[in-house]
Amino acid sequence: MGSITFTKTQGSIPVQLPGKDHVSGIMIYCDTLPAGFGTDKMKKVVSITEAETLGITSDAVTVQHKVLHYHISEVFRINPGCELYIGIFAVPEGTYDFAELKELQEFAGGDIRQAAVYCPEKSLAAAEVEALQTIATALEAQHMPLSILYAADVSSLASLVDLSSGGRCNVSVVIGEDVGDRVAALATALTQSITCVGTVLGAVSLAKVSESIAWVQKFPIGIDNPGFADGVTYESVSEGTKFGSGSLDEKRFIFLRRHTGIAGCYLNDSHNLDLITSDYNYIERVRTIDKAIRGIRANVLPYLSGPVKLDPDTGKLAPDYVAFLEVTANRALENMAKNDELSGYKVSIDPEQNVLSTSTVEFVVQKVPVGVSRSFAIKIGYTTKIQ
Repeated sequence: MGSITFTKTQGSIPVQLPGKDHVSGIMIYCDTLPAGFGTDKMKKVVSITEAETLGITSDAVTVQHKVLHYHISEVFRINPGCELYIGIFAVPEGTYDFAELKELQEFAGGDIRQAAVYCPEKSLAAAEVEALQTIATALEAQHMPLSILYAADVSSLASLVDLSSGGRCNVSVVIGEDVGDRVAALATALTQSITCVGTVLGAVSLAKVSESIAWVQKFPIGIDNPGFADGVTYESVSEGTKFGSGSLDEKRFIFLRRHTGIAGCYLNDSHNLDLITSDYNYIERVRTIDKAIRGIRANVLPYLSGPVKLDPDTGKLAPDYVAFLEVTANRALENMAKNDELSGYKVSIDPEQNVLSTSTVEFVVQKVPVGVSRSFAIKIGYTTKIQ
């Protein structure tokens, strides 16, 4: 008997997310480009299917392309609505300055909010971390700020050096890795660390700018065999090595972890390499202020070099002009507060400024961030009477 059958497929209609907080980038160094890239070094994709169409597949001939496919598939597994810019650049000769990341951000028109730099041919060291922060600082000066997730080769946890000396608020180092069979096979073929940098990138792109990617309720990572970039399992590493004084967590690395009493795998924290005492000591703190700066600038920019109305009696700023600018700058912060990305905000302009002499209008912007409950302290005991 003849018949007609249909098979429903998934993934052909990309998820469209509002805003640009989810726009991300990933870059690697490899001297071979996938077939679909032609002579281009950079492409934008909105699904793993599009990446595969470009020749980034799980069965690619080039091992680096297989690993890149894994990381990209993890990004879209965690956040199907991600917009991802991919950069594949020739392996540098000599020092790595990561200028290619700036090239990728410029290719994206400055839209990238977070980027993964996967560099397994280099052992994890301070020089590359410092070079990445230099790139981030340069991009910020060009009004294109971003947070960077860096992953390099880790031969052993004992070989890791403490990189948390501060001043690198835009750079986070990922040392976690899925140690299941699929990733283990990739690690064997590459003979270098694979890490879970694509997974972390997916989580950051999914999170509101104010949210920690270690939030247990929202960010179960979905990896069955958590471990570290040297191939050892999470369970085989002592608690003292992972957490506490002098631990990997205190050194501000990002890795996979488990929580007793709840199934699944999670991220230990949203560390970057700034000092713990800094106002910008976590990824969400940096993303929140970057979003505020981008928003305020976008709203105020049309009025740059425009006329400034003055009070004819004092020569100072006219009250209605001050109110207009304050409302204009406040608009971006108001939207962030409505989205629970800020707890409070205020923009103020001193009307006594002498703009005729300086040609500069000074704003003061105050923001109250959204906090993160990194720990709970609960007192419990017996009593003869409930107070």
